[in-house]
Amino acid sequence: MTHPAAAADPPDTTPLLRCGRRVITQAHLAEIAQVVATHPDWPREALAAALCRAWDWRRADGTPSRWTCQALLRRLATRGVVALPRPRRVPVRHRRPLAIPEAGAPLSPDAALRDLVVRPVVAAEQTRWRQPMEAHHYLGWAPRIGESIEYVASIGPQWVALLAWGGAAWKTALRDRWIGWDAACASAGCTGSRTTRAS
Repeated sequence: MTHPAAAADPPDTTPLLRCGRRVITQAHLAEIAQVVATHPDWPREALAAALCRAWDWRRADGTPSRWTCQALLRRLATRGVVALPRPRRVPVRHRRPLAIPEAGAPLSPDAALRDLVVRPVVAAEQTRWRQPMEAHHYLGWAPRIGESIEYVASIGPQWVALLAWGGAAWKTALRDRWIGWDAACASAGCTGSRTTRAS
């Protein structure tokens, strides 16, 4: 007499921590451990890319959230939750200067504020967005760590303003005291603090 196979235990979806807008559960940790065990020779960048594909973890512009996923892996490794391969030593490279964009034509006298459109920048427009930011913003352009999104404001085909939103610094004592963001709230993954850059 055959007996039916025992049903597999459902995945544990108890929330453990938050990374950006994503809640990480015990099931996610099990999946991370499985990917690491299956591909022990993969660097952390490849592990993050694989997890982004498996979880369909994307930024608002549709590109994979690899930087945020790598930050998650580092946090978990620091806590001793997962074992990761040693980080690769990447040679320091000087950032290649961006080409200075040509001055755009002045707006038409018929341009009206009601025609202004603000939208996220798509991946194919990243270089075009970075060039005027590098040329005209007093801080220039630099890569952002963690979740971020870029916007452009345009009237017709002409770009008239740029805006970037990025995840806030994890710990800033003066800000944290001002908004009441204590260690317990930080550990629980409270969100709401953001930094902006505009040009």
